[in-house]
Amino acid sequence: MNYFLGIEVVQLENGIFISKKQYTEIVLRRFGMTDCNVVSTPIATGVKVDQDRSGKQRESEIAGLQTYTDSDYAGDFDNKKSTSGYAFVLNCGAVAWASKKQPIVTLSTKEPEFVAATTCACQLIWMKKILKTIGHEEEECSVMYCDNNSTVKLSRNPVMRS
Repeated sequence: MNYFLGIEVVQLENGIFISKKQYTEIVLRRFGMTDCNVVSTPIATGVKVDQDRSGKQRESEIAGLQTYTDSDYAGDFDNKKSTSGYAFVLNCGAVAWASKKQPIVTLSTKEPEFVAATTCACQLIWMKKILKTIGHEEEECSVMYCDNNSTVKLSRNPVMRS
């Protein structure tokens, strides 16, 4: 595997390295900056610097993974299938997202939301494993944001799923 979701992945004996070199070069060409001066990163990567209330600069940790999911109900007029979508946000930037037609026809507005939440939960487990692999393991449970109260209640109560 060389590229995954637009990110270059290089596997060497001493580790796996990821970069967006190709995308960066495209952006530099687009804005006419291919001859700009190269500067090394002045701080450790993965660390954000902000100011506290007194105005002193301090390092802040990487923000946790936030997950959002949603769907429509019978959005495809031809076959009445719904569309699922999700987005993963890390440090205020989307790192993964998808929108896909569901493989089944649902009978209520609750069902496509539950299918979307289930798909998102599977991807969330995968994403947490990837983050752990690259050294960003999260200790706390992840929260998935869903805008349908019935789906949230169904997810929390296993008796309702029978």
